[in-house]
Amino acid sequence: MIVTGSPSQLTQIDNLIKRIDVRRKQVLIDAVVMDTRLGDSESIGVSLDVLLEGAGFRLISNPVASIKETFKGGNIIYDKGDVSALVTAITQNQNTKLLSKPYLLVMDREKGSINVGQNVHFLVSTETSNNGSLVQKIERQNVGLGLIVIPHIVNDSVVLTINQTSSSVSDSDIATDIITNNREINTVVQVLDGQSIILGGLVSDESRQSESGVPLLKDIPWIGGLFRTTTDKSVSSQMSVLIKVTVI
Repeated sequence: MIVTGSPSQLTQIDNLIKRIDVRRKQVLIDAVVMDTRLGDSESIGVSLDVLLEGAGFRLISNPVASIKETFKGGNIIYDKGDVSALVTAITQNQNTKLLSKPYLLVMDREKGSINVGQNVHFLVSTETSNNGSLVQKIERQNVGLGLIVIPHIVNDSVVLTINQTSSSVSDSDIATDIITNNREINTVVQVLDGQSIILGGLVSDESRQSESGVPLLKDIPWIGGLFRTTTDKSVSSQMSVLIKVTVI
């Protein structure tokens, strides 16, 4: 760029260029995705809080209100904390399972996305061709955890626009095609550099069937049902996501 003008004008233009020509900052998104078996929501909130406290995370807002809001689908903010220590604590906890530990570096005001799961084929339609054969139309979709984050750096804080989705394949025996269970959270939150936010409230219910009975006899056709017992059990779990923000 070539500029001509008086000395004072050139000085003003030089100062303007220096203000504009600044390297854009980036935001490191460090996430931990965990799944907790549900008892009562209050005990789960306390259990999760113990894990976070043991990893050095310090709760910013009211503990009682925060726990209740989180398990209704809200979010809470923590200060400090060691993500690696939290991961270690989760792996040693019987009621909490580590699902994923994704991280990504996102430019200020740009979109970063993570998808953890599998690509599943879905039957869209079935048609009959001219020669009488059936032609099936198949589409593929991602099933699993999806996380989209758009960071916006404002002074010493970061505004996060977050979209979190969770989808799984249903175990229904009634449907003739694959059915998915979908859950989604959308939120906008402002945190300081180095703080963490927890998203919660994504609860899933899974029916599990177990069979017990007299060996050999329970497998006899027609009369085997007299010697075996089938039990249906409903298992509920909640997925929570911790996102730690670091401005680089």
